[in-house]
Amino acid sequence: MPVTSITQARDDILTVFQTAWDANTTAIVGSIPEVRYRLVEESAIPPADGYWAHVSVEHVDGGHAAIGTRLFEHLGLFTAQLYSPAEAAGLDNLDLLIQVVLDAFEGKYSTNGVWFRNARVNEVGPGRGYFQTNVLVEFVYTTAKA
Repeated sequence: MPVTSITQARDDILTVFQTAWDANTTAIVGSIPEVRYRLVEESAIPPADGYWAHVSVEHVDGGHAAIGTRLFEHLGLFTAQLYSPAEAAGLDNLDLLIQVVLDAFEGKYSTNGVWFRNARVNEVGPGRGYFQTNVLVEFVYTTAKA
């Protein structure tokens, strides 16, 4: 079944992330780290425990899925910018948080057919007392027009 809209696709993608984040991060850092939606809120003040994520869904390409059909393919990139305190335990925990995000997306489809592929990790490094690592996941889905 094709996704019905960009909004439904974005909701699916963020639900996949949030479900995995909420279910698995407390065991790593003792609570669920705060999630900030990068295109909505840009608070520069880190949470007290020093762990948080900025996430975004960005569409990058699209077009007809097949000649002679009314199916349209949409491609994009989910990004989770993950932050931890710049200390040995923070980096160890950050690696575990990275794995939570990878496990949520690698080899998976959302309930409405968003396909996740090419998940990868980009270590940005330390800065202002925090480690930053980005997890990027490409996605693709199809919509149908009447």
